[in-house]
Amino acid sequence: MNGPQMNNPAALNRILKAGNTPAQNIEQLYLVTLSRHPSAKELTRLTAYVNNHKDAPNKAYADVLWALINSSAFTLNH
Repeated sequence: MNGPQMNNPAALNRILKAGNTPAQNIEQLYLVTLSRHPSAKELTRLTAYVNNHKDAPNKAYADVLWALINSSAFTLNH
């Protein structure tokens, strides 16, 4: 979990540089990590989180990714 592949902020660049909306970016993060779409509740909550961190959106998306990687769904399914 502490290796360079997991702690590399450049890993998010491909998703973030696409110019998508926060909801689309979150959906991509879910597909990449959990191989599923987020539920409506998850999407609403995480979109609000990202929107509340407009001063540092990359950090907000990194937080979302880190939460997904540390989720039991990721741990048990991968």
